[in-house]
Amino acid sequence: MPIKPKYGTTKSSSGTYQKLFTDRMDLKNSFSEKIRSLKSDDINVMNFFGVGGIGKSTLKKEFIKILQTEKNEFVWSGTDFETIAYREPETSLFLMRKELREKFGIEFIAFDIAYTVYWQKTHPQISITKDNLPFFEEGSIISGLLSGLGGVPVIGLIPTLADAFHKGKKHLKSWWTKRGQKELFNISTLSSKEILDRLPMYFALDLKDYLNSHNKKAVIFIDTYEGLWENNYLEGSYFIKDEWVRELVSQLPGILWVILGREKLLWQEIDKDWLNFIEYHSLDGLSENDSKEYLTNAGILNENIKNTIYKSSSGVPYFLDLAVDTFYSFKDKYSVEPEIKDFATTQKEVLTRFLKYLDKNEIETLKVLSVPREWNFDIFSLLVSEFKTGYPLTSMKILCRFSFIHKVQDDVNGYEKYKLHELMRTGLNEVMENPVLFKIHQTMYDYYSAKLKNLELKNIVNEDILNFYEAFYHAKFVLDYNTFFKWTISESQIFIDAAKWNSLIPVFEELLKYIKDTKGENTLEFAEATKTYSSVLYNLGLYDRAIELVEDKLNSLRELLGADNLSFSALLNNLGAIYYYKGNINKSIELFEESIKIRKKILGENDRRYADTIDNLAIVYSNLEEFEKAIPLHLKAVEIYKNILGENHVHYAVALNNLAHTYMNTGQSEEAKNLLLKSLKIVQSAVGENHPKYATALHNLAEQLMFSGDLVNAYEYFNKAYNLRLKLLGKLHSLTLVTLSNIGIIHMKRGEVDIAINIFNETLNIFSSTVGNKHHFNAFLLLELGKSYKAKNDFAKSKDYFIQAKEIYINIYGEKHR
Repeated sequence: MPIKPKYGTTKSSSGTYQKLFTDRMDLKNSFSEKIRSLKSDDINVMNFFGVGGIGKSTLKKEFIKILQTEKNEFVWSGTDFETIAYREPETSLFLMRKELREKFGIEFIAFDIAYTVYWQKTHPQISITKDNLPFFEEGSIISGLLSGLGGVPVIGLIPTLADAFHKGKKHLKSWWTKRGQKELFNISTLSSKEILDRLPMYFALDLKDYLNSHNKKAVIFIDTYEGLWENNYLEGSYFIKDEWVRELVSQLPGILWVILGREKLLWQEIDKDWLNFIEYHSLDGLSENDSKEYLTNAGILNENIKNTIYKSSSGVPYFLDLAVDTFYSFKDKYSVEPEIKDFATTQKEVLTRFLKYLDKNEIETLKVLSVPREWNFDIFSLLVSEFKTGYPLTSMKILCRFSFIHKVQDDVNGYEKYKLHELMRTGLNEVMENPVLFKIHQTMYDYYSAKLKNLELKNIVNEDILNFYEAFYHAKFVLDYNTFFKWTISESQIFIDAAKWNSLIPVFEELLKYIKDTKGENTLEFAEATKTYSSVLYNLGLYDRAIELVEDKLNSLRELLGADNLSFSALLNNLGAIYYYKGNINKSIELFEESIKIRKKILGENDRRYADTIDNLAIVYSNLEEFEKAIPLHLKAVEIYKNILGENHVHYAVALNNLAHTYMNTGQSEEAKNLLLKSLKIVQSAVGENHPKYATALHNLAEQLMFSGDLVNAYEYFNKAYNLRLKLLGKLHSLTLVTLSNIGIIHMKRGEVDIAINIFNETLNIFSSTVGNKHHFNAFLLLELGKSYKAKNDFAKSKDYFIQAKEIYINIYGEKHR
């Protein structure tokens, strides 16, 4: 065997062979027939689904090749949810807009203006100028318009742009007259969330305009569809994650949507009519003939070798690719073609044979890279150096020539990020010795956990959450049971305090499963995790799910922990708050009182946890208008927080807020205002302006302003609170709906009755479907609807709403309640 250098400037043969796509002729024919039969008024979706490694992404490339042969009749673009950032609607839409403009010259004028307003509303501290909007490329219409405008406040953007359009070229003036002034007339008055919800519409308007005027058709590809739910699956809100996709599809009839993923689309579960518009295609392994044709196209001509490869791969493209990689790695190493004996006979052996013909440094490097779920150059350097694999740090991209290594995205530092195919990761993990595997996990755990040190509550970003996920993943392999449990509870606390509750759902679901599988449910750790997780679910407004988690385990937890136990008292406190928001007032009081009894007995009356529960009970009494019971409890809680935590702590500020709210209800408006202003300042300093507690402080101050008759400032603060709650909690959260209802009240007070009715109806419909229809908030909304229709002199409707409200109030509070 001749001696050969390890590295060179030319590509290896394994990086240059051409693996032509084969088979799937029926699928390609279906695609071809579909694009030829598109009608302008039909919704068209093709859904291709199958396991990882089955060839979905390669099939997409074949479809694009078909489009490229269609004589400029089609335009196409797409997005891939494997990249985390692309799962956000504004990012995917903008990237598709960018690709369509660059490839086909399509101008997205309405979308660009809407995106600009959205961006400014989410970055209010930055003025709208060409330099401050670097995402719009030179030569785009919006870039050209902004270059001559200087800094423009969002409220004046549309009038300013209208003037610029009228003074501009003829086609711009025509566009504004025909479309712009109609489509964008009220965009400056919309909230950032309302604009975000409408971005698919603006994107669709521009694309349809181009397709109609140029007599073109379009195909949009969405790959790795299951990525939308990665680390973020919420039972009961599954379809919310891809709601924007369905909106986009429905906005663009006549376009073909090709959606690829591991799972079949389930859109018919929310609307059975989707079955009329979706064509499902399940992907299996390639047939024997097509597998062999695939191998022939890749340069493997020996029939016996092709037979062996097909049998070992079962036609799964991932294993076929790996066999081809094996063929060329062998050829590169020995300068001759391999024989039958050099190939695997089972899928498990495919990996072993492939590794056999790699350089030792490549093998060891692939092994260490199989432990992290993703890696960038920083991690590549760390693992190669730490475990002395011998691979040059300058050659990472050469290693990435293999078919099973995929580029994911660039990270925040500009590093390219990669991942191994999951089947390859599993296989490489299995061939490593346990002590080595443990040490690599330890290295990665140390790497990610170091990134969690010194986090600041006000500055938690998505990267911190991703680092926590990865540290948690590796911690399971290196920490013992008790240490892992304590680490998870401890490290999750800052994310709880920062209100990143939604991000913690996959962590606590996995933690509970881990505890259950390791030690069972009848453990102190399971009780503690349940307590913390119930608080997360409560904060997210997922009350039914929280009750389901805790209620059926309450007796067993009482038995396990003992009736006089602080963790059990915390569970009771959490459950009391959940039942309060569910509208079960009596149950809420019962649970709070039991929790107070335990905490008073163990902690005394000068402890923050005791203050937590008495303040919660005070809120319930205030709602019942039993102010003589509520105010002393509020004052006691304020005193405890002040003495123990100090006057700059967020818990002290929240207690002031709660006391102020009760003062408002007793007519002590000025006292309430002073407390609310003080609370707002403390909250702003303690947790920043991007936190639900800050939204609550804004909301309560707005209430006080509304009660005192200052409707202008009240409306401003309610809108700030609403937009913040919308952003942080979502439109289905009960607190978001409470703020929305107060905006409705202000419209009512202004005499804008129809607007108020629309708001009350929207709020009532959402709240009834998410929380229930027997809650005191339902009664409140029905009462406001009754007042609204009375103002319109529709006394029949008004009376009906008043009767419905009265029935709910009596059911909750009894007939003697005020």
